[in-house]
Amino acid sequence: MEPTPASAEVKRTNLQPQVDAQEIDTPAKRDDDKVLAIDASVERFDSEIPAGDSDDPKVNKFKELWSKLKEKWESIKVSDFSGVDDEEALGNNMGDKQQLDQLMQHKNMVPQPPQMPAGPGTFGMS
Repeated sequence: MEPTPASAEVKRTNLQPQVDAQEIDTPAKRDDDKVLAIDASVERFDSEIPAGDSDDPKVNKFKELWSKLKEKWESIKVSDFSGVDDEEALGNNMGDKQQLDQLMQHKNMVPQPPQMPAGPGTFGMS
C-alpha cells in the first residue's frame, strides 16, 4: 500500500492536521464565553436603539443611562477581578513600574527577564 501524498499545507508547515480534535473545556473558558455572550447582547441591543435626540424626555434619559451602563460594562469586561486592583484593567497592565521607568529613560535598552539564580534544576552551576 502506498502512502497518501501530503497536502501543500502539510508540506509547507510540516504539521499534520488534527482530526477530531476536541476543544479544551476549562472554567476560565466557560467564564470567557459568558462574558462574550453578554457583550454580544449589549452590542445587539445598542444597535437597536435609535440614534439622535428624541422629543420624549424619557427616551433621552434612557439613552443617557444606557451610555453610562455601556461605559461601566466596558470597564467591567476588561477588569481583573483577582483581588489585586479592581481599577486596573488587564489590557492596561504596564508590568513592573521600575523596569518601565528604566526603559523610558534608556530608549535603546532591551528588556531583560528577572535573573534566575543558578542551582540544581536550573541547568546552572550548583
